Amino acid sequence: MPQLQPTRASLRTSTRARRTPRFRAVTTGVVVVTAAALAATTLPTHQDARPAVRATATPGAQAVTVSSSDAAGAEIAPIDAAPEVVAAVGAAVAQASGALAAAEHVAAEGNGTPADQIAQIQQTTSVVRELVRRVSTTGEPAAASTAAAATTPVAAGVPASTTTTAAAPADAAATLGESAATDESSDAARATVAPEIGAAADAAVSAAGAASADAAEPQVVATALTQQTAVLTQLIDANPAAAIAVVPGPSPEEVAAQQAAEQQAAEAAHLAALAAEAMQYGNGQIPEHLLAPIPWSTTGSKLRADAAAALVRLNDAFRAAFGTDLGITDSYRSYADQVAVKQLRGRWAAVPGYSNHGFGVAVDLGTGVADFSSPQFAWMKANAPAYGWIHPDWAAPGGSKPEAWHWEFVG
Repeated sequence: MPQLQPTRASLRTSTRARRTPRFRAVTTGVVVVTAAALAATTLPTHQDARPAVRATATPGAQAVTVSSSDAAGAEIAPIDAAPEVVAAVGAAVAQASGALAAAEHVAAEGNGTPADQIAQIQQTTSVVRELVRRVSTTGEPAAASTAAAATTPVAAGVPASTTTTAAAPADAAATLGESAATDESSDAARATVAPEIGAAADAAVSAAGAASADAAEPQVVATALTQQTAVLTQLIDANPAAAIAVVPGPSPEEVAAQQAAEQQAAEAAHLAALAAEAMQYGNGQIPEHLLAPIPWSTTGSKLRADAAAALVRLNDAFRAAFGTDLGITDSYRSYADQVAVKQLRGRWAAVPGYSNHGFGVAVDLGTGVADFSSPQFAWMKANAPAYGWIHPDWAAPGGSKPEAWHWEFVG
């Protein structure tokens, strides 16, 4: 039978086999604490709120409870561990959880933060996250043992150490095999970490007092985690508050103004399309569907759609000034109407087929406007052009056909 070459995992099995039930129990509780913390800190936050992670322990039979804003409480079987060890690990993870949440907020919203500061915060965040992972996997027992310890009920009065021992596999060979599998899983997890992040985490653990990063106890890793969390917190606090640029949403007034502007633009485009279509027809030949009624007219007066809309706005201003609507005496004229008017008015009417009334862009007005000397006419001369309506030169007092009542739409 060929001799198998020893693997790095098998060389560590003897060391793992010698670890005490107390150590296994501590790391089992650490797994639960850090798993919840990692879940709570992988979601970005937009508020300066730091989730609370609480680790509690009581002498004799200690239960580790984890609570956070993103993870439900979870308990494992009572463990026989020093309360100060469980408390130290829980406190380190709690501080890291809040710092990681704040760091993700700065990375997401700190638009004004210099790029080098963002890079430093992101690198330190990765180191802290790696240490949180390590504090849950350093010295972690086999998966089967962890599951048994977390789910096996403990009868009252039974020492925790007895329960932990009973949860472990009876076969020593199976225990060593599961330890090797855990080593390989840990090695795979480390392989996914960027080399520079792994090296920085190793240095942090060594600085915390570990003789070797691979053999560091959970409490030593927790110390390194606390130190790196402090560094991350300092980087976050050094970030100016003004750099976190949160653009406020529009006010109700701004929303209403934007909607009104969009509606006006849509209406203008629609009217322009109708006007373009109307121009394709001859003078006095515009179809009814391209003409719009003048709302206050009692005689059914109509104009080209865009001219009518502009006259409505002009009339609103005229009514505000004089308390009455513009009097409409004539508007669009079909070709037949132009013939009739020519016969009635003679030289005062345009040749049929050449009148602007036939294009739907001219009106004859009363209500004082028909008098050159009236305040209504003076007001129209001063204000009507703002709405696209003018008094043509030929209709002026010195023109070829003085008509104070005749006004034309030029857009």
